[in-house]
Amino acid sequence: MIYVLVNMLLNNWFRFINYWRIENLRAPAILLIAVIMFHTANNVYAEDGFCPKTISVQQEITSLPSSWEAFPQALPYQLKSVSFFEGHPKEKVALVNDSSELLNDKNERDTWNFSKSTIGYWIKCNYDQTNIALTKRLSGDISICCVTYDRNITIGGTSLVRDITCR
Repeated sequence: MIYVLVNMLLNNWFRFINYWRIENLRAPAILLIAVIMFHTANNVYAEDGFCPKTISVQQEITSLPSSWEAFPQALPYQLKSVSFFEGHPKEKVALVNDSSELLNDKNERDTWNFSKSTIGYWIKCNYDQTNIALTKRLSGDISICCVTYDRNITIGGTSLVRDITCR
């Protein structure tokens, strides 16, 4: 599907270039289209495959003290942390990262290595200022996940999750 879309875009772009006789723009045009498509495809996969950066949650108070009024805030809840589990997170078998690497003065990367498991591995996305978490089972062919954190920015006391990659 992506191949057909790229081919269609390139053919139409080449017609435009040939019509205006702008031969010198052919290589930069191909590069620009490739970069845009690669960036878009990666963002869709990252957002669809792993933790959304924010979620919307509707919470309600169960016991309101007298003379007080509940004031719900319509703010998105930001991703606070990521955990990996062998088996469903309700079983509470959280995995400790296998390594932690300082990439530079700002970023740090934690790595989890997964061996074959009969019960599978799960990712759990924890969000700031709510007890709602998202979880899903990882594909069986994933053997490693890396989470990159920005140590200069904190969300709820933990370093900001910059990137999650699994392969």
